[in-house]
Amino acid sequence: MKIYRAQWLLPIHQPPIKDGAVLIDRGIIKDYGKASAILKKFKIPFEDLQEAIIMPGLVNAHTHLEYSCLHQKIKPSEKFLDWLYPMIELKKELQTNEIQVGIKQGITQLQKSGTVLLGEVTNTGLSTSFLKKSGLSGILFFELVGNQTFNIFEKILKNVYSSSSFEIVPACHAPHTVPEKLLIQVKNYLKKIKTPTSLHLAESREEMEWIQNKRGGFSDLIQDSVLKNNSQFGKGKGPVKYLLENRFLNSKTLCVHCVHLSIKEQKLLQRTRAPIAICPRSNLYTGAGKAPIKQLLQNKIMLCIGTDSLASNSDLNLWKEMRMLKKLFPFLSYPTILRMATLHGALALGFGKTHGSIEKGKKADLIWIKTDQKLKNPYSFLIEEDHEIEGKICE
Repeated sequence: MKIYRAQWLLPIHQPPIKDGAVLIDRGIIKDYGKASAILKKFKIPFEDLQEAIIMPGLVNAHTHLEYSCLHQKIKPSEKFLDWLYPMIELKKELQTNEIQVGIKQGITQLQKSGTVLLGEVTNTGLSTSFLKKSGLSGILFFELVGNQTFNIFEKILKNVYSSSSFEIVPACHAPHTVPEKLLIQVKNYLKKIKTPTSLHLAESREEMEWIQNKRGGFSDLIQDSVLKNNSQFGKGKGPVKYLLENRFLNSKTLCVHCVHLSIKEQKLLQRTRAPIAICPRSNLYTGAGKAPIKQLLQNKIMLCIGTDSLASNSDLNLWKEMRMLKKLFPFLSYPTILRMATLHGALALGFGKTHGSIEKGKKADLIWIKTDQKLKNPYSFLIEEDHEIEGKICE
């Protein structure tokens, strides 16, 4: 057992504790609170981190590590398709060795910025072995798209086994890029394992135009006959209505982006209790736009945060993502933003019982940040100031 004391302890699910301490035993949080009370209750040696902040490690709810090698190879765009077309062409040319180098670099970025849990989307399974050695935890969403069959996931599952830190689950890329038959196959598989899945939803105006009216920029992009002839599209209904009709959405469906959801579709989504992973910097980079954060919160939809990939972002630093959120949406409080990047992300990925907050019985997957100053507001310091993660606590 060991006690860590710091100027601030941020449990996340409750107000910050000034002069706080946490007791850890074999990697599990046994107690926490005011340092004076913890040190009096448990008369054991402690480590004083002094003017520092102890808090849960960050949760990056949406990443594509396999695209890390595309960093700075696609310019930021004001139009989504102007970003997407180069992305598609560059993906065709990727070699295994450069993907692997990029994955390792991406993991290093995640670790250095304090991420401990992530929702990683993979198209190849190449990130699996690196993540299992990384000390990170999370879910590997094996993404199915286009004319792929469910057998591809089954083959991956045989060759790339799940581990205690990462479970591999099937995920549909998006409603408009996956045939209805495959969508249902994924849904039926998920029913058996009861693990969260992920899909991109309402990311671009072009996507919405295609699903609702079967026209626009995606008319040329979608060439697969099964996708092109989906009889459910072009009838004015949005992607949420389409997914609901296929009984695909529930509290374990992590919907990514949701930049262009109408109020009506937001209300439909709220009834399913599906969480949303917002990726503010990526959405600006690709020209997708800004998610309707205020309306989503008003509709009581749980929001978490992802960086997306280095093909559409400058880095995988979740602190910079939080800073951008505050800049774009000043009405958001600092505690609300930090909750999105910790507890809400853990809940969305199915790790709410073990990660995301400092509570008795949870894993001590904690980080600490040196402040070198007396802080009145640790939240604003964390989000607005540049800082380094001094260490990870996991006894």
